[in-house]
Amino acid sequence: MKVFIFGANCHLGNQLIKKLQKHHKVYTNNNIAHLNSVFVATNVFQTHELQRTLKQMHHIIYITNKAALPNAYLQGYLYSMHVWAIENILHVLPTCSDKRIHILNVKKKYNNQFKNIFDSQNVKVIDMSGSKVINRVGKCSRRMQNKYKKVYSFQHMLLTKEINAIQLVDMYEQYLKECSLGWIRIKQTERRFEINLKFFPYPLIKMEKAYSSPTNFILKVTGGLLVSKKGEKDGMLEFRTSVTSYRCVIGLNHYEPALPWLVYLLSQAPIHKWVMSKLYNYVWKHY
Repeated sequence: MKVFIFGANCHLGNQLIKKLQKHHKVYTNNNIAHLNSVFVATNVFQTHELQRTLKQMHHIIYITNKAALPNAYLQGYLYSMHVWAIENILHVLPTCSDKRIHILNVKKKYNNQFKNIFDSQNVKVIDMSGSKVINRVGKCSRRMQNKYKKVYSFQHMLLTKEINAIQLVDMYEQYLKECSLGWIRIKQTERRFEINLKFFPYPLIKMEKAYSSPTNFILKVTGGLLVSKKGEKDGMLEFRTSVTSYRCVIGLNHYEPALPWLVYLLSQAPIHKWVMSKLYNYVWKHY
């Protein structure tokens, strides 16, 4: 049988590979040269890559560490990123699929949250935070010097009442105007969504509406002064809400900035982080 492990580049992952190899063929999203596993480059934030990789697998193991995520610039809470990634995995699997997913959670404080969201007949959340294997590891190892110059940013919000994705987009638009004291202008049509600076003729970021439903709203980045020419086809701003838990997440995926990388890290990145962190307070207060 074929088993795919996300986040195997840690001591726990190494031990799993050694045990599973006796009876299974093991695939990973990490290139672990010293172990006899098959490396398949798979980005958990790219659903088409997940679909291509997982359709042949019988079992899926997801270890909640950084190695499960893309080797890129990650902004926001790791918990939100893992929830987003696991939702992507479940989304690409057929509803009638008999594939089993095991989530090995290495952070005790998130154990109940993962169980409340994902525990089901085909998804098993296993608390590994007290394991001797985990205690023996430091952090998972990965090559930080070879990061891709892509940005993945997530803001997780837990509200007291239900909100749909379209309402969340409207609140995001209003928030940008208010937090910038009117300097940010939003031009929105039936298909387009542009972020502009007051008195400036060229849009900072241009987006097009790719998908809309009560629980999911996707804006595809198509250009703008703050977007790299290389990344115009990949970037997405996505709004997800849950009808059962009053939970919502805003995710910026595959964004490639136009600014030189170091300049971006010192300027646009902290500004974006501050804006997104204040958004939670705004939504909580006004909704």
